[in-house]
Order: sequence, then C-alpha cells, then structure tokens
Amino acid sequence: MAIPRFLVTFFPFILTAGATLCLLLILLAGTKEHNPLNRVFYMETDTSSISGAPDTTRWTLWNICGVSGGVSVDCGSNKPAYAFEPAKNFGTSSDIPYDFINHRKTYYYLSRFSYAFYFIATGFTGFGFITGVLGLCSRLGAALTSFWLFLGLLTSIVAAALSTALFVKARNTFNDDGMESHMGVKLFAFAWTAVACNFISSIGFMLACCSGRKKNRGLGDLSDEPVPMNEKPRRGFFRRTPKESYPEDAVDHESQEPVMHQTSTTNGNMYSTSVPSENVANDHTVPEESSYVFSDRHHESYR
Repeated sequence: MAIPRFLVTFFPFILTAGATLCLLLILLAGTKEHNPLNRVFYMETDTSSISGAPDTTRWTLWNICGVSGGVSVDCGSNKPAYAFEPAKNFGTSSDIPYDFINHRKTYYYLSRFSYAFYFIATGFTGFGFITGVLGLCSRLGAALTSFWLFLGLLTSIVAAALSTALFVKARNTFNDDGMESHMGVKLFAFAWTAVACNFISSIGFMLACCSGRKKNRGLGDLSDEPVPMNEKPRRGFFRRTPKESYPEDAVDHESQEPVMHQTSTTNGNMYSTSVPSENVANDHTVPEESSYVFSDRHHESYR
C-alpha cells in the first residue's frame, strides 16, 4: 500500500518551519527588549572593569545590551552587521584585552561575515518553507523545496561555524584576562538546530521527489510468437483489460479475403492463429485437437 505523499513530506515540512523560526529568532535577537528576544544573545561578559561599559554586557547581531534580572536591557541602537570590536563598542581601549586590539580584523571579519550568512541562510530557508507547501502534494514542489533547503543548509553551516569560532575565541580571551564570560546557549542552540533541521528536511523532500509508484505501461508482448489464450493479458495503469472475444471483422486487410480463426491445443495451452478461409474450405480434414471459429459476418460465405 502506497503511503500518501502528504504524509511523507509533512515531517520535513515541520522541520523546515522550525529551522525558519530558529533563524528568525537569531536575526531579531536584541532588536526589541521583549521576551523572547531579550533572552537570546551571542555572549555575556563581566565588563565591570572597563570604564564606560555596563557591569555585564551582551553581544547580539545588532548591538550590545546591559543585563538586569537575567534579560537584556538598555540595548544600543540597532546597526546592521554590528561588528565585534570591544574597543570600538565601548569607546575606549583601556582595560580591553590586547588580543582584541592586536587581532582586530580577525574578530571584525568573522562577525561581519557571520551576520551576512545568517541573513542569506534565513532567506533560503524561508523560500524552502514557502515552496514546501507545494512540496506536500507535488514532485516539482518537493524538488524546489529540496533545492532551497540545500542552499539554506550550506549557508547556515557557514554562519553557525563562523559565529561559533568567533565567540569561542572571544570568550577564551576574556576569561584569560580575568573577565568572566560565557556564550549564549539559546542562540547557538538555535543556530545548530537550524542546521540539523535543514539537513533532514532537504533529504526528506529529495526522497519525496525521487520516490513514487512505478508506472506499468502495459505494452504487452510485441513479439511474433503466439500468446496462450488461457493467459490473461497484463493490465496497464490507464488501460482496461480487453475482453476475451474474437474480432468481429474477420477480414485480411491486405488481401480483403475472409479469414477465420483456428484454435489449437498444445501442452494444455490454447493458441489462436488466422487462416484464410479458402484454404480451409478446400481441405475438409480438420485436426483432432483443432477447431475453427468463424465470424458471424462471413459464416455464409464459408458454407
């Protein structure tokens, strides 16, 4: 029993929706001081030793925020592709770990590129979610969805890898300088969950596109060998099985001579061949195991 396509693609479609939601939460984190956006962040660091900085600082894709009651508060203005540069973020280079100053470009480009790839991954995954509606009921929709999700998978892997490498390095740098720091569990959980969902969904829709019922063309036997009459012909997908009857018009289309059908029995199988009626009319001997069936239209001519 074939499983409906809707059930095959429903689970990948749900995972696609989950991946899209995870990426949107990452992109919107820090833009508003409302739950759950004020609980998602890249990294939280004790910056009380830095003059002009909050006691605890959180980094997001758009800005830096303070912390109060376990949530982000007093977030700065939203800036696209907000670069991770502690000296520039706080407006001072005093009490900033030297690694951030000596390798400023490394942190700068990692943060800028991760921001860009998160946006691209969200776009591809969003397209996959839209075409996934068509993928629930058609092969073409499943193929398009698998294509978009595969692109979303590649870009989300790059985005998650770049941001993870950046903030693991930054956390270690802060901790080595005696400034307690830890990464945002929720944001990186969302990032790698989106990667896993895109991976499973792209494979699921690809299998839904490539799998299907095999079509039985029902062409039958095209060889010149006689076909046993007691064997039923194969039924095609869109063709009805012809009735087991003799043709009404028993006329040779080339010679326009009346013909009749001879049936014979060999090894328990019955075979039917066409024989010109005049040949049989001249030969009145009929084989013991053969019989002749005439068309009603030419019955009188044979007599």
